[in-house]
Amino acid sequence: MSGQVSIDDKSGVLHAGDLVVQTREAYASVSTVLAEFGATMSDVVDETLFVTDVGAAMANIEALFAARADAYGDDPDVAQTLLQVSDLVMPEFEVEIKCVAKV
Repeated sequence: MSGQVSIDDKSGVLHAGDLVVQTREAYASVSTVLAEFGATMSDVVDETLFVTDVGAAMANIEALFAARADAYGDDPDVAQTLLQVSDLVMPEFEVEIKCVAKV
């Protein structure tokens, strides 16, 4: 699936300035999109997190892993890649999550 971010159709960007909460919101969006195809988070086999500040990601790594565990379960069998990018589509976004699911 294409990258998911912390956004709401009515409000726009959610939780600007909070990488961890944006990550939780992006995982929630992933789950919502999967459900539209009759799939769940357990169908995800690979994910890529694009972050605008890898230093901030590493400083919050425990909280990010907790968000991941909440999304997938305690020990997900999902490959993960973390990449730093210079920008995302809107400057308020700090993370975008792209997934591959076996559906």
